[in-house]
Parts: sequence; structure tokens; C-alpha cells
Amino acid sequence: MRRLLPWAVSAGLMAAIYWRLDWADFARVAAATRWSWLAGALLLVVLTTLASAWRFTLLVPAGAITLTESLKLTLAAGVLNPVLPSKMGDLAKAWFVARRGHMAGSAALGVVLFEKAADLMALLALCLVGLAAAGRPLPLWVIAPVAAVLGAGLATLVSRRLSRAALRLAPGGLRGPIEAWRSLQQKLAGERAFAAGIAVLSLGAWLLHLAQIWLFARALNAVPPFLTTLALAALALLAGLVPVTLAGIGTRDAALIYLFRDYLAPEGGAALGLLCTLRYLLPALAGLPFLAEMAVPAQWAPLREGSTPSRPATRS
Repeated sequence: MRRLLPWAVSAGLMAAIYWRLDWADFARVAAATRWSWLAGALLLVVLTTLASAWRFTLLVPAGAITLTESLKLTLAAGVLNPVLPSKMGDLAKAWFVARRGHMAGSAALGVVLFEKAADLMALLALCLVGLAAAGRPLPLWVIAPVAAVLGAGLATLVSRRLSRAALRLAPGGLRGPIEAWRSLQQKLAGERAFAAGIAVLSLGAWLLHLAQIWLFARALNAVPPFLTTLALAALALLAGLVPVTLAGIGTRDAALIYLFRDYLAPEGGAALGLLCTLRYLLPALAGLPFLAEMAVPAQWAPLREGSTPSRPATRS
């Protein structure tokens, strides 16, 4: 029953949103869509996916995973994001990595969790930039939580003292992921080029994500300032990460309608929500051809290369 709850919450929120819309106005918004802006926004899906895949090749041990393999892993994991809360489908990447024999499962989970933490910090940082640059002053209760979570998150991400304490207190099953996390922290501290590359790719990928939402708004004939959009879109995406709905559907849509109310009527905000859902559906569709391949156990991988794997000996 608990598995059906996110579906029910999303369905209820979407029903409440669309019940209040003027359908004639919604049709006019759709008909007036500027397709050149929309095409540009959708093309950014390619760049954001490539950036994420490239970063993953840097986070894993050198040479463990090629960019092509990382791209397949990223797309295959993305298949699960539209059907799980809080983009938890990304965690399937760790299972795929272990299944393919690239890394131990616990180490892969540590890398993926580190990757998700870096993503969240990048999103919060850009949100804070947008809040600081907003055209109108925003209340402290909006800015302070973002700054506090960003500070705490960055400390958790890079502080070896915190990870050492976590390692002492963690049960045995969590020691492997924490050890992998600590290895990445040591590499960040010891290699400036590596640290800069992770920071640039994380911030760059999320800047493209937020720019994509700005392009969606322009496609709907709205003209929100770009820096303001950084804050508003980031807050809406954060609302979608609250694990009560299916892939943020409903909470993210309601947040977009409210936050962009100065630039879009409710019908336009609802259309913006639908376009933002495409950000998850398109990578999921692109990942479908790789889902079965990424789930193939390592011992059966030679079958794809024309080799015959040795069979385990049977006992008589």
C-alpha cells in the first residue's frame, strides 16, 4: 500500500491543479508555444546527460568506466526516475555498476551517493545566487534555510572529520559506502584539478538544467529574468524532491504555478510543469534500450562479444 501512496498523492495534486484551470486559456497557451525556444530547451537534455556521465567517469577509480559505459549507466538509471520519489532511480546506477563488475556494490553506492550530494549542493548554490540577485527582496525565511542546508551539505561533502566519525558509528553494512566517500574526499583534498572538475561539471550541469526551465518559460511567451529563474526554478525542483509524490509530479507543478505567478498565468504555469516533466521522461525513453544490457551480470557479458563463457563445474 505504501508503494501506491506517491502515485495517489501525485494524482490527487494534479487533479486539484487541473480542476481549477480554464481549459480554453490552457489551449491558447499551448497553441501559442514558440517551438524554436522549446526545441532549444529539449536539446539541453543531451548536454546535461553528457555532463553527468562525464562526471561519473571522474568519480569512479581511473579507467574503471568509459564515457560510453557511463552514459549507458546514466540513461538506464534514468528509466527508473519517473516512477520513484526524489529521483531515487539514480541509486540503481550503483547496482548496475556492481552487476557489470566495474566496482564492488558498496563502493559504487558510496560514489553514487556522493554524486547525488554534489548535485544537491550545486542546485542549492545556484538557488542562493538567484535569491541574492532577485529583483525584489525576499524574506529571510526563504534565504536562511537554503544557506543553512548548503553550508551543512558542503561540510558533509568534504569534511573528513565528519566522515571519520560516521565510519566509527556506522553499522557494518554502511562501512563500504562511507569508505568510498572518504576516498573521494581525500582525492578532492589532494588533487585540485579533480576538485575543480567535479565542481565545474556539477555547477555547469545544474546551470543547464535551470537554463532549460528558463527556455521552457520563454517558449510559453514568458520573460522571467534569467537570474530570478535560477532561484524560482531551483525552489520548484527542490519541492519536487520531497519524497511524497511520483517523481515530483504534483508538488513541482504546484510550486511552478505559485513561484512563476508574476510571469505566467496558472494555465501557463501548469504547461510549464508539464514541460518540466519532459526533463525526466525523455532521458527515461532514451535509456530503455540500455536497461536490459546494464542489468546483465558480469559473468555473462562475454556473450555480447561473441565469446562462450565457461560454465561452473557441476557436482556429481
